[in-house]
Amino acid sequence: MKKFFESYTIPDEIKGILKKRNPNSHKGTYGKVGIIAGSKGMTGSAYLASNAALRTGSGLVYNIVSKDILDIMTLKYIEPIAKSFDDINSMMGFLENLNSLCVGPGMGTEKQSEDILKAVLSVEKSLLVDADGINLLAKNLDLLKSRKYPTVLTPHTVEFSRLTGLSPEYINKNRVECAENFTKEYDVTLVLKGHNTIVASKDKTYMNVSGNPGMATAGSGDVLSGIITSLLGRNIDSFDAAKLGVFMHGMAGDFAADTFSMDSLVASDIINNLHKVFRIEELY
Repeated sequence: MKKFFESYTIPDEIKGILKKRNPNSHKGTYGKVGIIAGSKGMTGSAYLASNAALRTGSGLVYNIVSKDILDIMTLKYIEPIAKSFDDINSMMGFLENLNSLCVGPGMGTEKQSEDILKAVLSVEKSLLVDADGINLLAKNLDLLKSRKYPTVLTPHTVEFSRLTGLSPEYINKNRVECAENFTKEYDVTLVLKGHNTIVASKDKTYMNVSGNPGMATAGSGDVLSGIITSLLGRNIDSFDAAKLGVFMHGMAGDFAADTFSMDSLVASDIINNLHKVFRIEELY
């Protein structure tokens, strides 16, 4: 049986974005990443995003969580560092020391989460917004227009419908056009997830070729968020980080499907197959 990853070659648009490691480097060279995610009952989102960032090469990953789940996350983790803060102001001071941020996975849509999102949008760092962050952003879209730093949004169709007011049916029939129109209005990089995920910025568009239906599983989007945030932390351009991250996520999913089958694939399998993607010489 032909394997998923044998059915395509590495696209030219992907080659060379990722650079091989310099022998004279340290953990700070590869980015300090902050993952603002998780809530009671949704600690898995934070766990997956943080571990995906580490497996994508981040030197340090901080999972910033509310105090009510700090002990849980501390027990879950080995490599990621779980942190909590008494208030948003003290958190903001810490975020200034990081290279890239992710906000949203599993964080809930309560007032406190909305306040955190608004504050994080003002941080002068590369930022990825996903999941509950996108649902909250739909009520605060004007904040995007005042943001001057690299921003990546990663909605699926229903989340994108909330952002735009367009019906899911219309979006599915006009995915490229809808993505491009949104990025031109808000000057962000958009990852419109789905079959052949669309990555768009105000002047560039990429359609992904990797991935399989087995990746339609809980937590897969959290993994993607961690991957792209890690690449942003390496100071890779937001459009390049998004298209490379989407491709790597899909290819790791293809490796996982070849091992476990599409039906048995779970999100952590994608993380556990990222190392195979990094071994492909054509990527560099």
